Amino acid sequence: MFVAMVWPALDGERGTPDPGKTVGESAPPRVFETFKALHEVFHSDGTAPSAWNAFDLPHYNPCDRQEKFGEMTLGSFSKFSNLGQAAFGSLVGPLIGQNGTSVRFLTTYNNIEFAQIMDQTLYRRPTPPATFQVTFKNGAIDTKSAWMDLKDAKPRPKLSAYNTGPDVLPPGYMSSRVLPLVSRTSLTTNQIEMAAKAA
Repeated sequence: MFVAMVWPALDGERGTPDPGKTVGESAPPRVFETFKALHEVFHSDGTAPSAWNAFDLPHYNPCDRQEKFGEMTLGSFSKFSNLGQAAFGSLVGPLIGQNGTSVRFLTTYNNIEFAQIMDQTLYRRPTPPATFQVTFKNGAIDTKSAWMDLKDAKPRPKLSAYNTGPDVLPPGYMSSRVLPLVSRTSLTTNQIEMAAKAA
């Protein structure tokens, strides 16, 4: 499954690998990067997300930008949600890289999981009852990737990491509406966690 997630994506088709490319090619985006991101699925106002292959209006993006295919945003509408590490029922403190930068996390959902979230209106914001449970359909996949700023990284990551340049908000900022600019920086990931529902 890991190879399928890091395969180059078919241009314009979220979650679809490009059969004309190989996994070793350095052409982003990768399949997992084209899945719907957390901020695209769970809007702060509880409204329905855009269709699978569509992109939300800028005000639903933490960087207040219109995303398009092949782009991703590392930012959030809550102060530290893309910096905290998931724990049982809460977020644990941030992870700091050896170069002193904060490790950022990106959660994404494939089309099967996204379709179920839409069908069952799980994107709405009310707090579910304590007994609320969801069993996702077979083939549902969500990913959590960890990203580190390459600024002053020594040694620079080589083949074991994947480098790209997403839109990034500085740690602790909730939205670019309070910032004059959003930085586009060189980041690397060497950790991708996947949860998949299989028969």
